[in-house]
Amino acid sequence: MLKNHFKSAIRDFANNKFYWILNAFGLAVGVAVSLLLFQYVRYEFSYDRFYEHSDQIFRVEKNMEQSDGPLYKTTRTAYLLAEALKEEISQIEMAGSIQFTSATFEFDAKRINEDKLYFAQNDLLKILEFKFIEGSIEGQLEKPNTIVLTKSLANKIFGTHINLIGKSLRTINGFGSNRGFDAQVTGVIEDLPANSHLKSTGFISASTIDSRNLNTWVLDNFSTYVKLRSDADVNQVTDLMEGLIRKHPINREGDFRKVLGYGLFPISDIYLSTDPIQFGAGNKKTVITFSVFGLLILLIACTNYMNLATARYTQRSRHIGIRKVVGAQRKQIIGQILTESILISLLALFMGGLLAEIGSVVFNSITDKPIAIGFMDNPLLLVSFAIFTLMVGVVSGSYPALQLSKINVSSAIKGSLAGGKKGQTLRRALVLFQFVVSGGLIISTLVIYMQMQFVTNKDLGFNPENVMTIGLPRDNSKAEMFRNELSQNPTIESQSVNTGFYHVRKLNFIKASNEAVEIRTRCTQIDNDFLREMGYTLLQGREFNKVSKSGQKEVLVNETLVAQMGWVNPLEHTIGIYNYETQQADEQARIIGVVKDFNENGSLLTPISPFVFFHLSDFPTGQEWLHIKLNEVSGDVMNFVKTSFEEADPGSIYNASFLEDRIASLYASDRTRGKVHLALTIVAIFVACLGLFGLAFFSVKVRTKEIAIRKVLGSSLIGIVKVLSREFIIIVTIASALAFPIATILMRKWLETFAYRINIGTEIFLLAIFATVSIAFISVAYQSFTTTRINPAQILKNE
Repeated sequence: MLKNHFKSAIRDFANNKFYWILNAFGLAVGVAVSLLLFQYVRYEFSYDRFYEHSDQIFRVEKNMEQSDGPLYKTTRTAYLLAEALKEEISQIEMAGSIQFTSATFEFDAKRINEDKLYFAQNDLLKILEFKFIEGSIEGQLEKPNTIVLTKSLANKIFGTHINLIGKSLRTINGFGSNRGFDAQVTGVIEDLPANSHLKSTGFISASTIDSRNLNTWVLDNFSTYVKLRSDADVNQVTDLMEGLIRKHPINREGDFRKVLGYGLFPISDIYLSTDPIQFGAGNKKTVITFSVFGLLILLIACTNYMNLATARYTQRSRHIGIRKVVGAQRKQIIGQILTESILISLLALFMGGLLAEIGSVVFNSITDKPIAIGFMDNPLLLVSFAIFTLMVGVVSGSYPALQLSKINVSSAIKGSLAGGKKGQTLRRALVLFQFVVSGGLIISTLVIYMQMQFVTNKDLGFNPENVMTIGLPRDNSKAEMFRNELSQNPTIESQSVNTGFYHVRKLNFIKASNEAVEIRTRCTQIDNDFLREMGYTLLQGREFNKVSKSGQKEVLVNETLVAQMGWVNPLEHTIGIYNYETQQADEQARIIGVVKDFNENGSLLTPISPFVFFHLSDFPTGQEWLHIKLNEVSGDVMNFVKTSFEEADPGSIYNASFLEDRIASLYASDRTRGKVHLALTIVAIFVACLGLFGLAFFSVKVRTKEIAIRKVLGSSLIGIVKVLSREFIIIVTIASALAFPIATILMRKWLETFAYRINIGTEIFLLAIFATVSIAFISVAYQSFTTTRINPAQILKNE
């Protein structure tokens, strides 16, 4: 019997290739997209789960209290913490600390800058289970001035990763004093997996750091990782860690910050963590969104498949009736229809796998992820999708099989089921669902595109165009030499210096109501040329002079600070500069100007904060950043800047970047999401339109005689197309109207992540309806036009 079913299916394929290929291809596209998104989601959740004991590895977080602010958390800990944890808490098997750094390596007249390095304790290598190519895991970072390289960095420096143990490598540390030392290579490890939250190319022994920065509980520049024993209780370990606060001088009398306790954060949760202190590079919302999109597109494809199957089989009622006349039983008819449906679904699975393999190249270029389908490497994935596809085939074939198998012979031979109301209602409902999803995707894509355009074009309050930033040498004479050399190049328009926007100071103010308040404000130190070069707008007062005539310190403030204080004449006010040593506002600074509000660092993700500009000469700091304004960006001028820097200070690391690129990186994940969103929307519409095209084909086929009669009676081509398209256009319009409120609610949630955002207006809704209806009309109209061009005489000659 099964053999006959296969023969019948092959015969039907030969006679109806269009239907088989159309239906299989629509489902195949859904399978391909869902496969890619499933693998993407699986990859994102795989971060740091490759360790054999990943469930026992944690990063320490510290609970803090600040005298002038709320409670907060940090992952910055003291170097001494790791040793104390190992010695005093028996449930902790190992503990190790790391500190981010960079360095310049010199070997055989080659100089290589590397910015993905860490100072590390040897236990960290054991905790993170690094695989050694050369050397062993024991004691590789115990001695000062030792280094363990990854395979890729070893090849980059030495041209090989073989026989490097004991090699000497001149190393100039990129932070602190920039002091140089000869590092001895003690090991080479495999490159860290791409799905590791640590992006390191090498580890320098932590004992290389000045011991004064290690033997103290005050400095907290390290991150500490621990591996618990297999039988350890996390909550119990956390409670025991609080005992360290009483036993060690972690908190000092008079400190404005105080450690309240410690916590443990699983290493496998770091990448997708939404807690800002964990610096998770992933985006859990994006992963969830892609999961939903994958499911929706697969549902659209399955719905499309079921719709076409229902339409197709109800139009084969005469064929079923004839089979019943010659003695076919109900179970045989059900078996035949299910066999055909399953064969189409298996064809779709094969096609979907091929499409996914081909599409992975484009998908990976958009998401910048090494996603691979790899059915042969992952048989469980193949089996899962095979079972799912077979279920789709069974479910989609079940309705027409059950309906057709129970009709009486006379109704079947007359073909009366083809226009049955139940079948039409089901098909309309399925089309409605498809275009609710497609309309929602169109609306959300439009919102993301418009928000990204808003982000790109919004006035930030300064001009980052063609501005290079580079860390200046800490030696003033070398910094001056570098700047003098740059001034000789006509392509360089101007230079200015600031200290970055990364620090906060507590300042004392007198509000307009004569109320004294203390506020922690964002601040930076700048030179005389900074505001002018960077395009800030001065609303009141003046910029900094070379030397203050009064001898009093001077500051500039932004509009937000003036508004928060309620000042009418801000230039009449002073601010008290808080001294953390004396816990008092020891010195007053005069406000000499008000700067128009600007988005700090170009970010629209957070609202504008109160801001204060200090002068560099009043508040000297450690690292200063040079901003170089270029007339035009070219390889020649970039090479000139790099060469000038290296000649002025051979020992420092060249770390230039463009301000525009740094601002763009803030929205990199949103732009990626937008690109994927657009691609998924196109796919969803394409699959839905395939269904519409197929339904229009069957609908027109059923109404061929009606079309012929209308032509004979004088109906125009456009008039007939309108009649045939009306039903589909109404359904698609209703679907768009239903999609709008759903998509609006979801996209407003996404827009809430931006402090400054667009409004979702009716124009987006109207544009989405126009796009959806137009696409649907084109899909239906093509098939209608093709049919209406047939000569009515050929259709009606037998009537």
